[in-house]
Amino acid sequence: MLFLVLLLLGGDGFELDPVLFTPQSIKVKGDGHLLIPDAGEHCVFEFDQNGKQVRQIGREGQGPGEFMTPSDVAVLADGRIAVADSQMARIQIFDPEGAYLSGFSISKHAVGRLCLFNEKELIVTETNGQQFSFRMDGNNAEAKRFHVYGLDGTFIRSFGKVTTHKNPFMQMQLNQGPLVAQNGELLAANLASSELIRFATSGEQKIKFPLGFTPMEPEENMVTQTDAEGRTTIRMQVSMDQICLGLAEAKDGTIYLLRAVESTADSDELPHVELISLSTDGSLKKAYGNKFQGFGLALSVDGKYAFALEESDTWTVKRIAL
Repeated sequence: MLFLVLLLLGGDGFELDPVLFTPQSIKVKGDGHLLIPDAGEHCVFEFDQNGKQVRQIGREGQGPGEFMTPSDVAVLADGRIAVADSQMARIQIFDPEGAYLSGFSISKHAVGRLCLFNEKELIVTETNGQQFSFRMDGNNAEAKRFHVYGLDGTFIRSFGKVTTHKNPFMQMQLNQGPLVAQNGELLAANLASSELIRFATSGEQKIKFPLGFTPMEPEENMVTQTDAEGRTTIRMQVSMDQICLGLAEAKDGTIYLLRAVESTADSDELPHVELISLSTDGSLKKAYGNKFQGFGLALSVDGKYAFALEESDTWTVKRIAL
């Protein structure tokens, strides 16, 4: 069982009220509170800026206001909270105090990451990097990486080229990574690539950023085993390095990301990462130095701090001065 501690870098550390915790992402509300969906506890936890738990949004179940596997959250322009549930393949909307308002199911594709787009739309991806559910039609030439919905559940469009692969697990990894939207543009990373893609009305812009280590080429392997009774088991294996594990963008266009600094292709562990900032063209502005095992990234409302999730003997949230 894991507990959450909020650790302030350069300051004092202090414990939150102990809670079982399986974090999926981290987002910041307009009032500065942190929102962290917990797949193991089937809810979203909200903490204030001092690390005190404010409320628990939702509980385990399949009814309105309930979750099976909450995978991501998005804060709407008016303070409402949208929550994606990968197991239930649906999005639910809550008021700023966590009361259930509405929801809609998604049948066209799986559900993973979630972000607000143009203040009145939601962009949904098919995996969040922690939970995996997918449809076996990924080699469809018309398949897209990002799916846009209205807040009432109306499907609007899909976009973004999908990199296809014969191994569906490899394909999931090649097409997932953190994303952030701002000023009508989407900035998307790839978990296994040092390339960002900015989607704007003027077209797509690819942005390369410097690597923190030399990654191995992704490898996939399919192992077939037949037991004494003639039953055959097929096991798919994927080995690849994770490169970008968190992404955020400041109001001035500065890009922040969690960059891996070591290879963990042959391990189930998260790599050690460091926070770096980039110019709009991908050139390195600053490396913040402190290395830790973790993922997820969000900026404070005033842009003075970055928050990230760390995995160790306990889960921690790091606050890094920018």
